[in-house]
Amino acid sequence: MQATIRSSHALRPTRWALLLSTMTLVILLMSMNFGLSLGYFMSFLLLSIILVSAVSAWFNLANLELMLAQPAPVFLGQTIKLQVSLINNASENKYGIGLATTSADTQFADIDARSQKIICLTIRPDHRGWWSVPPLKLHSTFPLGLFS
Repeated sequence: MQATIRSSHALRPTRWALLLSTMTLVILLMSMNFGLSLGYFMSFLLLSIILVSAVSAWFNLANLELMLAQPAPVFLGQTIKLQVSLINNASENKYGIGLATTSADTQFADIDARSQKIICLTIRPDHRGWWSVPPLKLHSTFPLGLFS
């Protein structure tokens, strides 16, 4: 049994993006206060870098599908190997795609255009019996690490 999930993504700023945005706002306010042309130039340049980074990060996650294969049964104390296929349906390469859960480390992969890559996540179950897969987090910090 395989489950196919279409990626729905929302961009979230990283702490570096928040720091850069705050710094840009301070530069803009200081430029307005003191009438500095170079300050206006720097603030609008930084703002354009932030916006281009957001658009690039959004396009890097667009048209990705996740296909999760059913894991083999294990005993308590053994690790479960989740095999997740990342399918790129776009005509562009995807760089720095990360896949993680709350209980597994992030695995990164680059995916070529119109291809797929299999990522294996290892998870140790914490109880006996039926176990549900924790939520998968698909993210990318490409190109500058400002959005994920």
